[in-house]
Amino acid sequence: MISFLRISAIFQRHFIPLFRDPARLLDMFYWPIIDLTLFGFMATWAQAGMKDGDQFQMAVLTCISCWYVVYRTVLEIAKSLLIEMWDNHLANLFASPISFFDLIMSWIAQGFCQSMFCFFYSLSIILFFYHKNLFLLVPLLAPFLLLFLVFGWIVGLIIVSILLTFGRSAEMITWTLPWLFATISGAFYPVTLMPEAVQKIAYLLPSTYLFEGVRLVVTHKVIDGRLLFTALFFCIVYLCLVYKLVQIAFAKSKIQGLSRLE
Repeated sequence: MISFLRISAIFQRHFIPLFRDPARLLDMFYWPIIDLTLFGFMATWAQAGMKDGDQFQMAVLTCISCWYVVYRTVLEIAKSLLIEMWDNHLANLFASPISFFDLIMSWIAQGFCQSMFCFFYSLSIILFFYHKNLFLLVPLLAPFLLLFLVFGWIVGLIIVSILLTFGRSAEMITWTLPWLFATISGAFYPVTLMPEAVQKIAYLLPSTYLFEGVRLVVTHKVIDGRLLFTALFFCIVYLCLVYKLVQIAFAKSKIQGLSRLE
């Protein structure tokens, strides 16, 4: 027999804590605005690009493949730290002779292997389903791929610094933050479609110049040196700043106790 009292009790059990948990509130409000922005601007660009549908399709597919280089790099760095937290192994890990730099370099190596596999796997899928041989563009895309990897390190290390500060309570940031950068950077559409205030933020990110450069490679088969060197400049600056941020977060966590993060 249905008991509305029991149903109500279970409903309140899960509904009331929703407003006390910032992570669950973020999940509820964050993804709708990200999805509507991402796919909305992509649809706007698609409508404008219908006159040259073939190049538009190739530009979107290439940018998606390049985005996987960033996303897989970020996930491998952040998830590697999360796995140590989930296994309650973080304090034991640093009781060994392993240094924090050794750990970060191993995470970066994992990210490189997985992101490169995903990139070429994506190109294979595009060739099979859409009959577009994007492998021909790899020599022109190579410098952009290198900087996409560096940008993935930057975002991954930002997440690591947040996890080292707040512990597992902030683990949702691992999946939410990368898509915020994809949206602002215009990963799948030109940033000129976005409001002017957002464009000013976008042009402070190296990924914005990289995606613009990738679209130029697809449409005109040329490398824009200005875009590439601007992205390189921002990558170097941000990588130095973020690595210092991670060092500070790790030092504070050691003082407060690494076991609290688990």
